[in-house]
Amino acid sequence: MISQGPKAIAADGASAMSDWAPHYRFLPKRQLWLYGAQDPVMNAQFVQEFLVAQGQPPAIIYPDRGGDVLLGAPFDVIRQLHDFLTDQAGL
Repeated sequence: MISQGPKAIAADGASAMSDWAPHYRFLPKRQLWLYGAQDPVMNAQFVQEFLVAQGQPPAIIYPDRGGDVLLGAPFDVIRQLHDFLTDQAGL
């Protein structure tokens, strides 16, 4: 796939991500999404629209991050996870 260049990788990613609905229903009901606005694979607006369509709260978007949210904002990620896991109202 690498030898075919970036177009093949983009096409493969688009195909794999084209319809999440059949697989999404197997995920836990309560979710926390942390997402980088600069992610080159999926547009943050798509992620937000998908979550809203599924009845989920919007993702927490990091405007200056891509696929490196954990590495670029580790303390905030830990805080978000802590808050999510200790929030008893969301259970």
